[in-house]
Amino acid sequence: MNPALAEKTLACVWASGVNLNGSCCVRTRRFTVSCAARRSARVALFLLLVFAARPLAAQPAKKVLTFVDEGIWRTASPPVMSPDGAHIAYAVWPVEGDGESIVRHVPSGKEFRFPRGSGAATTEPKFTPDASRVLLPLTPTKAETEKAKAAKAKPEEMPQPTLAVVDLTTGKVVDTFPQAGAFSVGGDGAGFVIYRKPVKPEPGKEDAKTPPATPTKGKLPIAPQPTASKTYGSDLIIRDVASKKERTIPDVAEFSLTRDRKLLVYSVTSKRGEMNGVFATRPQLSTTPEAIKTGPGRFSGLTWDERQTKLAFLYDDSNVPDPKLAPPPRAVGTPVGTTIPAPVTPLPTPRYRAFVWDRNAKPAPPTARNIPIGASGGFTALVPAILAANPSTIVSADEVLGPGSAGLRAGWSLSGGTLSFSADATKLFVNTAPKRPPAPPAGPPRPDDFQLDVWHWKDERLQPMQKLQAGADQVKTYSGVVLLDSKQFRQLSDESITVSQPQVSSDWALGSDNRRYRVGTGYGLPLSDYSAVNVRTGERKALVTGFGGYTTPTPSLSPTGKHLVGFDGKDWFTINVADGTRQSLTANLKVSFIDPEDDHPGSPPPAGPAQWTADGKFVLVSDQYDIWKLAADGSSTENLTRIGRAQNIHFTLARVQAQDTFEPFHGVELSKPQLLRAENTITRDTGFYRLDPGEAPKLLVMGARSYSVPTKAKDADVYLFTAQTFSTFPDYYMTTAELTEVKRVTDLNPRVKEFNWGKAELVNYTSADGAKLSGVLVKPENFDPAKKYPMVVYIYERLSDTLQQFRSPVVTRGQVINPTFYASNGYLVLMPDIAYKIGAPGQSAIKCVLPAIQAVVDKGYVDEKAIGIDGQSWGGYQIAYMVTQTDRFKAAVAGAPVSNMVSAYDGIRWGTGLTRQFQYEWTQSRIGATLWEAPMKFIENSPVFMADRVKTPLLMIHNDQDDAVPWYQGIEYYLALRRLGKECYLLNYNGEPHNLVKRAAARDFAARMFQFFEHHLKGKPEPAWMAKGVPYLDREKDKDEIKKLLGPGTK
Repeated sequence: MNPALAEKTLACVWASGVNLNGSCCVRTRRFTVSCAARRSARVALFLLLVFAARPLAAQPAKKVLTFVDEGIWRTASPPVMSPDGAHIAYAVWPVEGDGESIVRHVPSGKEFRFPRGSGAATTEPKFTPDASRVLLPLTPTKAETEKAKAAKAKPEEMPQPTLAVVDLTTGKVVDTFPQAGAFSVGGDGAGFVIYRKPVKPEPGKEDAKTPPATPTKGKLPIAPQPTASKTYGSDLIIRDVASKKERTIPDVAEFSLTRDRKLLVYSVTSKRGEMNGVFATRPQLSTTPEAIKTGPGRFSGLTWDERQTKLAFLYDDSNVPDPKLAPPPRAVGTPVGTTIPAPVTPLPTPRYRAFVWDRNAKPAPPTARNIPIGASGGFTALVPAILAANPSTIVSADEVLGPGSAGLRAGWSLSGGTLSFSADATKLFVNTAPKRPPAPPAGPPRPDDFQLDVWHWKDERLQPMQKLQAGADQVKTYSGVVLLDSKQFRQLSDESITVSQPQVSSDWALGSDNRRYRVGTGYGLPLSDYSAVNVRTGERKALVTGFGGYTTPTPSLSPTGKHLVGFDGKDWFTINVADGTRQSLTANLKVSFIDPEDDHPGSPPPAGPAQWTADGKFVLVSDQYDIWKLAADGSSTENLTRIGRAQNIHFTLARVQAQDTFEPFHGVELSKPQLLRAENTITRDTGFYRLDPGEAPKLLVMGARSYSVPTKAKDADVYLFTAQTFSTFPDYYMTTAELTEVKRVTDLNPRVKEFNWGKAELVNYTSADGAKLSGVLVKPENFDPAKKYPMVVYIYERLSDTLQQFRSPVVTRGQVINPTFYASNGYLVLMPDIAYKIGAPGQSAIKCVLPAIQAVVDKGYVDEKAIGIDGQSWGGYQIAYMVTQTDRFKAAVAGAPVSNMVSAYDGIRWGTGLTRQFQYEWTQSRIGATLWEAPMKFIENSPVFMADRVKTPLLMIHNDQDDAVPWYQGIEYYLALRRLGKECYLLNYNGEPHNLVKRAAARDFAARMFQFFEHHLKGKPEPAWMAKGVPYLDREKDKDEIKKLLGPGTK
């Protein structure tokens, strides 16, 4: 069956009601038929038509992928569905060049396409309430941008993103206007689009500058101090989509449209301070706004509660002039009428107040009145007399926290951070901070100036970490809560404890205190003492001490705050908050709840996270296969999924959300049906089951592909998901709740069919230690078992779960081979799983990788004299070690490898400032001991001490700004191998970090790595950089030679 016929047949199949579900019948609109015996046949047909369709007749030879082809592969934004599910809108763009926005009518398949620039838009498309139009964010095309650059356009004259209004009936753009950022669609019918115009800079005026947060040469960074902003608002446009008529509201800084599209609130920040305030209006052309609160300061942080009945915001009056301050004196002889400049002073520190407005509160009969903003500064904002003619239908916002409020600690104040309500809107969570001294003004450098870092042995954080976190430290805030019924404030967090926001509406929150364990940061376990904190009374109840680990999940309180759940490395347990009683939930069950594949030192993690039910009475946890329902008090246990272990299926809960809908999550509601994602742990097939209350899971779909969790249309029982295999791009499909109808709605990379791609399969093998393992073997699409193929092995840790992962043939920043590209060019690619023994990471790799290779070699189609290996970071270390132990590989590529565990152990991860010691004692490097407890383990696992055994040509990449593995590790190995006369190369992309950031650098390395393997595994001519090296003065010439291989358009 050819691909075109397969697609046509598939459309007929789904239209006639053939389904993929596991229920006892196929339900269509017209009839019900028995299908239990046909379920497997239907699934097989689905696989054949959608994923496995290949031409049966002789076809022209497919093209081999080259680096030039990289630019054609497209990326897409997730499609947005119209409320009725009849249309989808999304954007696609290639690696190089312009993209397009696409609107598709799903029932007919009709599409409208609109040119746009490359890259993702800052906002997604939005449909009008009546689904008659769609608003598409369009970015400038490359041609538009280049034309403006050629004309030497100023920044404000450069092409800007626009919003295009598309009529869904005709597919024509009926309106366009500039897009500055987020926009909303309100009202009914075609509705109104609400957006804010860009803020135009004032000519000749700039805001006060704050010191840079990035380090200057030889100096610690000085963080920007919290200062009052001088930025003003811009025009807010309410535009009638149908008539194109507009209403303009000037100087708007923030706006928020309620989910019911009926009310628009916004804050105004203008040069005329008396116009400032927070206002409410209907998103229409002629309604009069009403003042929620006005004042000459600045309003920010508009935040709704879950039900959108209460609005919180901040008010900063630090810019309001103090009338008690006299103007500067006039100098003798100064002519009358001369403007006397005000003294130059830095912007003041913000002085915030928090307000809450009740949307449903009813006002008293209107009278001319003043609305005071606090007692400080003597300011009173007059509400315009228009209120008499237009009676207010709302009440003014109420101040709930400000300077001098009871409960605020001396020297502390409200900070300008995120506001949030409790689920029942009875509490407002805020941020506070102690007063800090301002940063010293930056003066001219002195010739004798110097900077000194003192590294003290009792420092809780190393100096590099303090340096990186200096900016955050200077603006650090702490959580607090306002009890809205009494306006009582309670400080929750400070330097001694961090308190999280309570679940749902409970008064109990989780507090953590790690002060006793901070000195061990970087080598000890990340431990904390946990307590329950009553946010209403301030009471603290200690629950568990010294708890945590690198793989241990953080304990959590139930939605009711009655129990805490945690995992102790073996079993799940709860603690009763009221009396501190600890109860094991899983100790008496005959299954293990430990992740069976974890092989790090220290306490093992659980097989899955714990989730509370919405009523707080039960905890849902997973063993290797099934989901269990455990009573929080230990009174009952129930295996909800039942069949997982028997059928080798690992179940997880999959939360389905509707698009453009706010759905707060406060726990799993088992009284409602649940969607389960399923993965076969043997075959790596995936799919979905439905779990109805009190019943066993029902199969919906399962097959040799990987599915995404579906999303739902806002107002229709229509769902969107992706499905992918190694050779099938993750296009989008639309379906019903029961998957009774499936329709493909995108074809994002149709050119896949033009190329010799690849196909992936599982390979099973047994490690030298007897562990049963799997790996992924990728073969060329035109694979001939009678031929011998070169093979490249790619390693990291466990990779068999990537079996069904599609890989576009584009260069990645991760500095590793692309299996698709190599398979297309005639290579086998093997990606095996590795199981580790603590204390022997290098030998563990040898004992797993070599048997995996042999399992493929035994099949008879591998050229044993042409096997290469590649890996980055942890994979790079293992390769650097393996080439000291075996001559199996004809060529090896090691990215950012640790070559000397002794020196690396006491190194720094410069990206975080952490010492690297924890990696060896507790995490990935898996030594499981300190350097002084087991010195020989560090030496025995260090490649540099066995460099004399290396016979394999080795290509390394290690960049001089590596922020994870110190690049001197690559230098150590290179110098050792060079001294010993071994073939080795070290590539250093100047200024690049652990993984390459610049795309041009990533492409350059991909080309050199390919040349390296082509030469050693296929006998291709040796490139000049390998044959002779590259003198420092010839570096640009060498880069130009690589660009020829990469093709036109290479930067």
